[in-house]
Amino acid sequence: MPESFVTFRYMTRFQCIADRCEDTCCANWRVMVDAASLVRLERHMATPDARRELAEKVIRRPDAPSAELKLDESGACTFLDAKSLCSVQTRYGEEALPTPCAVYPRHVNRVGDRLELAGALSCPEIARLALGAADAMDLIDFAPEVLSRDHRAKVLTPSPSDGYSLFFDDVRSTLLRILAADAYPLSTRLAMVAHIADLIGPYFHKGSTAFVGAAAGGYHQKLAAELSSIGQPALWREVHSQFSEHAASGIPVGQFIASMFASRLQLPHTARFRALVESAFATYRDGGTGVELPDATVLWSRYRDRVQKLEARFPVEIERSFCHYAIQFWMREWYLESDNLLLHLRTLLIRLGALKFLLVGHPRVNALLEGSGAPSESERERMNAIVVEVFQTFVRGVEHEVEFLKIVNQAQDAGRDPFTRALLLLKFL
Repeated sequence: MPESFVTFRYMTRFQCIADRCEDTCCANWRVMVDAASLVRLERHMATPDARRELAEKVIRRPDAPSAELKLDESGACTFLDAKSLCSVQTRYGEEALPTPCAVYPRHVNRVGDRLELAGALSCPEIARLALGAADAMDLIDFAPEVLSRDHRAKVLTPSPSDGYSLFFDDVRSTLLRILAADAYPLSTRLAMVAHIADLIGPYFHKGSTAFVGAAAGGYHQKLAAELSSIGQPALWREVHSQFSEHAASGIPVGQFIASMFASRLQLPHTARFRALVESAFATYRDGGTGVELPDATVLWSRYRDRVQKLEARFPVEIERSFCHYAIQFWMREWYLESDNLLLHLRTLLIRLGALKFLLVGHPRVNALLEGSGAPSESERERMNAIVVEVFQTFVRGVEHEVEFLKIVNQAQDAGRDPFTRALLLLKFL
């Protein structure tokens, strides 16, 4: 039985906006129905008419215990009614919903005796709450009663013989403290994450035997000392200086990101995702249509110029949204899924670079950059709305495609060492 329950503050403010949502989770997604959910649906849909409806709207597989919700020609769930509300929930209540529908956009992990609740940024309302408020990422306790289902995405029971998992809390909390150090720009904070990851990487990685046997105590002390080094102001100044002086062209990263989006559009996708990507591509080139790749040098020149203008005019909005995304990433997506911390950081930096590529290329952002002086409240609201649109559409269109993400990560494996690759990606931001 879990003994503690933590969540981000933004989750305490979440309430589904249902038919008012601009990108409903009830469309353009395959929803699998496990055996328990199927039994639950059958129990509630017990009349002859309801059973016929269930047979029509749930695709069963004779060779598997699970089923799938049927979508109509437009990609919407066939249980969605004329008011864009779930007819299962309106008729039978939330208890009748299949588990994926009841749980989303909540994401629950278990670490030892602690449950951790976060949200999915693929939900527009979650994206608004997580990216928009200064205190959104505060970690607070929550009452377990808010969870309607006992559903955990991941469970970690640290092993005494596996230092990579045994010191999970120590390492992750250090990285989160780095990202929360708002006395420094986000670029410096990410460079500090890269420094720590590179520093402990030789002995702190998947499959390491450093924490087994007679030498374990020494490595534990070494890890603790190197993690505590983030409290030294001199180290922050050194990391900031080294990162600032590191010269790197963003042309290769820009090419990589543009090619990544072009490849993603070769796979099934929504009209919303295509429109976002194509509109960004159009602002990076002269002429052409669709996802025709822009000239690499022109892309980098336009991107770099707009980033400078964007961060000069909307520094708070840009810094906050990208920082909150990074904190959410380290909290929800465990570094244990990567072979080492630098590789996990690389995954984050690719996503941050892709997000900034789309944001800077957004036509409405370019219109806002034509203004001068401090932005008005109306302009800030428009910028925040664009940030939500870009982040939410990207997460739904890219991050939920696990196999595609694997291909992207593999494409970045070749060439430079992980630390140099991280700095190259970081410079693009």
